[in-house]
Amino acid sequence: MRTTPETSRPALVIPADMEGLLESLALDIDTRLSDEEETWALCPSPNHKDSKASWSINTDTGLHSCFSCGYKGNLLGLVLDVTGRDVFEANRFIRGFGVDLEKIIQYLAAPASTEPEAVRTFSEDALDVYGDPPAAQLQERSLSLASCRRYDVVWDQSDSSWILPVRAPQGALVGYQVKRKGYVRNRPIKIKKSHCLFGLDQAEPGAPLVLVESPLDVVRLHTAGVPNGVSSFGVVVSEEQMKLVITHTDRLVLALDNDSAGKKRTQEILTGVSYDRRGKPKQGINWAKRLNISVLDYAALDVKDPGDMTDDQIHHAIDTAIPAVLWSA
Repeated sequence: MRTTPETSRPALVIPADMEGLLESLALDIDTRLSDEEETWALCPSPNHKDSKASWSINTDTGLHSCFSCGYKGNLLGLVLDVTGRDVFEANRFIRGFGVDLEKIIQYLAAPASTEPEAVRTFSEDALDVYGDPPAAQLQERSLSLASCRRYDVVWDQSDSSWILPVRAPQGALVGYQVKRKGYVRNRPIKIKKSHCLFGLDQAEPGAPLVLVESPLDVVRLHTAGVPNGVSSFGVVVSEEQMKLVITHTDRLVLALDNDSAGKKRTQEILTGVSYDRRGKPKQGINWAKRLNISVLDYAALDVKDPGDMTDDQIHHAIDTAIPAVLWSA
């Protein structure tokens, strides 16, 4: 039985044809991954040519996100993006399927619990119901059992999934992520991963950090002898996560995935300039001016991320990491 934290917020019950609404948007839905809570599909972002179902939408709240490119938002924004309607027409379209946007907004604004934020955590027993990852899975990803145990990464035998703990900066367990091929879920659904860095509680204080997208890549780094990896739980690296980096060290190696989304986010971190879905630039924080950043050197390597690299390749890529001022996507 999976352990979940107690909450006082009542369930959101909206009599609505959400399934019909999503079908009317002509999304390429993957019925194998979808369930009553979330619908999975190819990412509908016009800037992402998705080849597998990496995007999901919560069918109660309408909140959606893509774990591959970082595209996310609410139901209204999705309808605006996909249909090209104006706000008035999009609202009318949504109401036509019985969806009450005001009720959703009120639900999301309500507190998730009557307990103070500081004590709203999971018991460590939540991980005890799972076991060590099987030898075949460790071998497939070049992970050691010792490294998995260091980061409390465990395995759900019932559905062949990795269980990846999400911890507050001080180490308290606040939830976990369920991950298998083509499938990523958060428990609880609205967990604030953007305020956490996987592996930070195990990193040596003051030591340079290596920032990767996936928690399993942190375990891979440790297996290869690189102990100070941290993960942002995806390509989106939040301002809160970068602030956590700064409180820990003044040196960072950015090792986001070697793909278009990873390169784009790396550029945004180094320059402080990001772009909204309409291509309009937005000036943010130039993190390269606040700490010493270098970028993992993927040169001549036909790999997506550190998880695909040998031990020697990992060490060489980190040793030859490119200074921020010299890096170019």
